Amino acid sequence: MFPIFEAALRLARTTWAEVLLRGFHFLEETILALDQEAKRTSLQ
Repeated sequence: MFPIFEAALRLARTTWAEVLLRGFHFLEETILALDQEAKRTSLQ
């Protein structure tokens, strides 16, 4: 394998992992916010 190609693959892999992690974190935050909102409205 070419070193440049290998480096590009590694970079792409870390970028995808980062994107997936951020997306998961964003989903988690959204779910938590919706959950809190649901609790707040049910209390009123």
